Amino acid sequence: LSRDDEGVYTCVAKNQYGTDESRGRLIILRAPRFIERLPPRITTHVGSVIFLHCNADIDSLLDTAYLWNHNGIGMRENADIYANKRIKIDGGELTIYDVSLSDVGEYECIVKSAIGRISTRTQLRIEGPPGAPGGLQV
Repeated sequence: LSRDDEGVYTCVAKNQYGTDESRGRLIILRAPRFIERLPPRITTHVGSVIFLHCNADIDSLLDTAYLWNHNGIGMRENADIYANKRIKIDGGELTIYDVSLSDVGEYECIVKSAIGRISTRTQLRIEGPPGAPGGLQV
């Protein structure tokens, strides 16, 4: 089926006793598809600001949600771990202010509707001064 198939269809039943008909409207809904994907890798430095964008073409008749994961864990704007205001989520936009080494890893943008789910991922690498050596024994 395609959008060309949309419209009002009529079913007519006829026999020796008479005729009856029923009408129905066919609406073709599209699954989301990406207009803008995340790049495969992003490299930045400690203290910077990064902007991640994913954008999808979505059917206006469907409720659609943008979801973000960091290293496989769902990120929500109001969750305690992100309530420090360093991270802002607005639909398909994720902003991280004052980037730190704890922000390194995989970020995933998921676009979800009743008839489809798509996702795009990026690896965030962060360059910064070395930390103290660990695992040393004297």
